Amino acid sequence: MNAMDERSAVQVPCVVLAGGRIPQKLGEATGCQIQALVPISGRPMISYVLDALKAARTVSQIFVVGAEPLRGAVEGAVFVPEVGEMLPNIRAGLAAAKTSGFVLLSTADIPLLTPEAVDDFVRRAAALDADLCYPIVLKEAVKAKYPKMVRTFVGTKDGVFTGGNLFLLKAGFFDKLAPVVERVRAARKNPIKLAALLGPVTLLLFAFERISVEQVERRAERLFGGKLRAVISPHPEVAADVDKPEDLREVEAILGV
Repeated sequence: MNAMDERSAVQVPCVVLAGGRIPQKLGEATGCQIQALVPISGRPMISYVLDALKAARTVSQIFVVGAEPLRGAVEGAVFVPEVGEMLPNIRAGLAAAKTSGFVLLSTADIPLLTPEAVDDFVRRAAALDADLCYPIVLKEAVKAKYPKMVRTFVGTKDGVFTGGNLFLLKAGFFDKLAPVVERVRAARKNPIKLAALLGPVTLLLFAFERISVEQVERRAERLFGGKLRAVISPHPEVAADVDKPEDLREVEAILGV
């Protein structure tokens, strides 16, 4: 397959979620009110994310949902004014993308993201033809590349993982997701709360690291009412979000700032 064939094989629009409130400690440390505009080496954090998405062969168009001050920082993307919290913002981004097919969702706070990481996830997720796919990264992969990076990890029968900040979503499935997605998002970095949402048996299996990734998928499918799949990514960059001052310092060290 030549480069042109490869590019046309899988292409999806991407909605970058850049709205919402900045975490308090990160805002205090940087003096910023908008997380996506936190400076890294003189550039807004979102610019690193957009560079990766624009260079990714699997991304056809980029829509950025955020506050008005972001408008001038999203060159090469379509700016979509935020309309509220996460769920309304996703809905606004999906409406702008005008598709009932696959849409890539990304947060604006993963400045280490690479085109290779994006393409790998989108291609493997699209091949699964699920309603929603989510990347997970083995702890060994994170520590091998970024030994000082601090992440929240969850133990399973298949390994110890952290979650990423990309999603591949069938746009038509969003309204079915909406009633429960906010609860899951709020619990994303708390393994116990996340397991509790999936049921008491799952909670016990998580506690003793006796649950498999496939079992988690099946329980999530019952919760959301659709086909959900985890994609094991070899790229820790998809999980390297900047939510705290220490995250920012680590990313600056990695980038040589």
